[in-house]
Amino acid sequence: MVYSGGFFDGKFTIMDLHKGLIQFSNEGEIIKNIPIPEDYLYMHPYNRPAFRLGNKIAYYRPERDLKDWEDQEKFYRKYYNEPLLEVFDPITKEVALKMEIPETSIYKDGNFHFLFHPKIIKKGKLWYLFLMAEMKFYVYEEQDEELIFKESVSLNVKDQIPFPQANLQNTSELFSKLEMVVPSMIEQLYVIEDKIILIYKKGAGENIVKNYDRENQAEWMDFLGSLPIYAAVFDSDYKLLQENIELPSGTISTPIVNKEGQIFVQKNQRLLGEEDWNTYYLLKLIDGNKTD
Repeated sequence: MVYSGGFFDGKFTIMDLHKGLIQFSNEGEIIKNIPIPEDYLYMHPYNRPAFRLGNKIAYYRPERDLKDWEDQEKFYRKYYNEPLLEVFDPITKEVALKMEIPETSIYKDGNFHFLFHPKIIKKGKLWYLFLMAEMKFYVYEEQDEELIFKESVSLNVKDQIPFPQANLQNTSELFSKLEMVVPSMIEQLYVIEDKIILIYKKGAGENIVKNYDRENQAEWMDFLGSLPIYAAVFDSDYKLLQENIELPSGTISTPIVNKEGQIFVQKNQRLLGEEDWNTYYLLKLIDGNKTD
């Protein structure tokens, strides 16, 4: 089972259920296996298999102790207070946890917000993090194989639907609330030259959601795919330059940006008509003062 796939040290790499990191040649042959300590479990897929942190290998923290799973309050109190990355020393085989979540995060408020679903983007010595239930991102700086928290940046757009929460003693209440709304969520973060671009959805409130049948998978998928998708642009000092830049209707965001600073979005064939191939569109940030 593949928990995540992407490029690591220039090679296509996956994080496997049992074998750790497996690297492939361009011809699809296994060329290297980097085992990580055994008895690990991931609770959902991730956007990257691994990152280089100095001479060590960092990857999303797996769960290694599920003895408290039946006691959801106890499990999540621990889950919310552990760092997000496990860092593996390939020489000593030792592991350590890095990337503490700031105390200002809602995941630290003592309530239930479900899983982090973290996404990390590394650009040089700067690491960017965003989490499922927050409309914000965090900035860390790499210093001597440590990740030092630098800044928290919020995106406070109008008409967004906040991610619901529940008491840790009654976690099922959150899922009842999630049946009533589609919360706002950051989908992607790109670092392009001196700009940071967020791709996000504002979600949908109960007055809209009630018009669609969750049990009808085709109807529900078409509804989710039709929700508007937006971009927000920050400068290198994390000042918001522009928000609510609407992307082409019915497209699906991807984490891909090329060397020319063009962002790839995918055609949603459910909404825009099926083809025998995948179609991608290239989006590029331009100066709004230009007339072309």
